[in-house]
Amino acid sequence: MNRSPTPRVVHRPAPLAGALVALALLASACASGGIGTSDPFARGGGDAVSEGARGLGSSARAPIELRGTVTGGRDGTALADVSVTLEATRTDAEATRTDDEGTFAFESLAPGVYTVKVSAAGYEPLEERVDVQGLPPVRLEIHLRAQGDVEDAASVRIQARTDPLQTVRFYDRRERESGSFLVAEDIRRRGAGSAAELVLSLPGFRVLPQSSIVVGRRGCPPSLFIDGLEVGDLRQVNFLVSVGSIAALEAYPGSNPPAMFAGLNSLCGAVVVWTHRGGSY
Repeated sequence: MNRSPTPRVVHRPAPLAGALVALALLASACASGGIGTSDPFARGGGDAVSEGARGLGSSARAPIELRGTVTGGRDGTALADVSVTLEATRTDAEATRTDDEGTFAFESLAPGVYTVKVSAAGYEPLEERVDVQGLPPVRLEIHLRAQGDVEDAASVRIQARTDPLQTVRFYDRRERESGSFLVAEDIRRRGAGSAAELVLSLPGFRVLPQSSIVVGRRGCPPSLFIDGLEVGDLRQVNFLVSVGSIAALEAYPGSNPPAMFAGLNSLCGAVVVWTHRGGSY
């Protein structure tokens, strides 16, 4: 089946890192273990794509995962055991129920227009068409109105929640670039003890003999970007981020990273970290 709706967003290129900004970022990261204060990456999802897994000219796209929450009434209580049905056609439908926290998920969806049907005892049923064209993961927020409550202003709505990783074009690059891409689920699965160890688990990276310096294919430390800002090279990664603060990571061990990550050490490659506290992009 298919994906969930994702609002169209305007990409803003990553800002250039000035010396004062970089120093401020270093101080903030060392004090707090992360960048920024908000947490747009509350839940990660997706697939790790190893370098070279997507060849040039490949038109294959990763299946879309649609997740959502269902709330009800004026107080917005999470609703458990709610029936959620996703219909592509009358003969092609998939159904699930929400868990105790009011969440649900559909996996391996293809692009298209779907009819979402939601029903729960004591609440007015909802049926609405959604255009699922976004890249994974896609999230919906669904609110049901209690039966007879005509004053519930927040009633009967489906809203798409923007994924910050999509806003910064992470999934676009995962489709077209030669590199390694990890999201939160992949990072947890690898069980790395440090950010440097996580990078070392990717193809094209190694530790220099008789040192702890992680380098790419050219034998030098790649440029390090955190939330779109260049902050130095890979030697600083353990000082600036912990594994638990990483929402996603993209790594280019060669000498030709995407132009937006062509930093001072771009001939050595680039490692790009997106943190849970990265703010909105």
